[in-house]
Amino acid sequence: MKVFYERKHAFNIWDLKNDFTSGITKSFYKKAKEDRFLGGVFTVTAVGALVTSIVVKKNNRTLGNVLTGFAIGLNLGSLHFRNKSAQQLDQAIWYRNKEILFGVNE
Repeated sequence: MKVFYERKHAFNIWDLKNDFTSGITKSFYKKAKEDRFLGGVFTVTAVGALVTSIVVKKNNRTLGNVLTGFAIGLNLGSLHFRNKSAQQLDQAIWYRNKEILFGVNE
């Protein structure tokens, strides 16, 4: 059994794949991974919209402003999904540590 406080290096969400074996920890981990992916997609899309708005703003100021607003909205969505992912990963780690310390399998 791996215990998280023994790790000497920083780890990311994909390094923890094999550490979550019970149903509840695995479901939290999968949801965290999905939300992290969505946050990344929103970020990339927001950057694309922002670059496009800069190019378009030279010819059509209104459309450029709309795209800038769209990019801001996408960045806020990205922030939401990344925070949600971090919370779910924390819950998965909490349940995993509970299983290790107390021998509880839910």
